[in-house]
Amino acid sequence: MRSTDLRSCSVMARGLWMDMICLMHDGTPYGYLKVGEKIIDAETLSRMVGIAKNETEILLKELKNTGVVEQDKSGCFYCRRLVKDEKLRKTRAKAGRLGGKQKSSKSLANTQAKPYQMVEDEDEDEKEDVLEKEREVLKFLNNTADRKFRLTESTKTLIGARLKDYSLDDMKRVIVNKHEQWRGTEQDKFLRPETLFNATKFDGYINEPDRPKTTGNTQVDAGLALAAKYESEGQ
Repeated sequence: MRSTDLRSCSVMARGLWMDMICLMHDGTPYGYLKVGEKIIDAETLSRMVGIAKNETEILLKELKNTGVVEQDKSGCFYCRRLVKDEKLRKTRAKAGRLGGKQKSSKSLANTQAKPYQMVEDEDEDEKEDVLEKEREVLKFLNNTADRKFRLTESTKTLIGARLKDYSLDDMKRVIVNKHEQWRGTEQDKFLRPETLFNATKFDGYINEPDRPKTTGNTQVDAGLALAAKYESEGQ
C-alpha cells in the first residue's frame, strides 16, 4: 500500500479497495468490477462486502475522487493498474508468438536497414508514458483540491520537469500535504500547478513531514489519526 493516492484515503476506503481488487482479479475483462457481463454496482457491492449501501457509495466516491479507482462510460469500476498489466501481458504474448515465426529475407533486410526505427519506437513509448503520468498528476490535483485545471503546454512543462527528478507518488504526496495545510485558508488559492510544481519551491515541499488526513469532523479526524498511529507503529 505504497501508492500515495491510496494512502490519502481513509482506513475504511482502503479496506473496500482491497475487496474490490480481489473481485476485479476475477472480473471479465480482467481488472473490471464485473461478474460475467453484469456490472457490480454500489448496491451489489455493499451486499458482497457486508456494509450498508450508503456507506459503500461514500467510500466509492472517496476512492474515485482520489484517483484510486476509475469508472468507464458504462459506469463500471476498474483498476487502472490491473488493466494496464493485462494489456502488457497480451502484448508480450503476441510478440512471443510472432517471434517464433521465421522472417523472410526481405523483412530481415528492412529491419537491418532501419535500426533507428526501434529507437524511435522506444522514444514514442517513453513520451506516451510521461504524458500519462502528467495527466494522472493533474487529475489527482483536480480531484483532491476540487479544481478544473487543463493540461496546457505550460502545465505539462512544469509537471514534466518535476517528474524527471521525482516519482509520481512524490508529486501526489506534495498535493495531499499542501491541500491539508492550505485548504480553508487564504493560501487555498495557491493549490495550482504553477505554485505546487515550481522548481524553486517543490524541493522544500517534498521535504516537509506528512500531514494527517482530516475531514473537518473532530471525532472522525481523531479516529483517522489514531488509526494512522497504530499503522505506523505496526510497520
